[in-house]
Amino acid sequence: MSKIPPQLEGYPERIQEDYVEFRETGSSDALSSFVLKTLGFLSDGDDGSEALLSIPDDAQILEQPGIDSLAFAELVFLIEDLFEYSITDEQMRSVETVGDLKRLMNELLGPTSASPSQ
Repeated sequence: MSKIPPQLEGYPERIQEDYVEFRETGSSDALSSFVLKTLGFLSDGDDGSEALLSIPDDAQILEQPGIDSLAFAELVFLIEDLFEYSITDEQMRSVETVGDLKRLMNELLGPTSASPSQ
């Protein structure tokens, strides 16, 4: 089992489990779940609930209750730190919908980068 990195200490167990699943399997579903649950947690401190998972891919991220640009920026910084990637301003600006976010994360962190390094 992959170790929980220090950046995720204090995060809900559901989020940590999705992170571990992604690192161990490279599953795009686990990655999407990790990203959306983390965004929900950063937005309003929920416990990693499934609420954001049911939002359609064409839904505007910043129009969702509790989601704001600060939470989105915090998510980007966490992803960069966890996976040692640099996400450009252009890439950040290209994300408007839930589907855009999933697509970008899969492009950056797809199965080839899922091998455990933590």
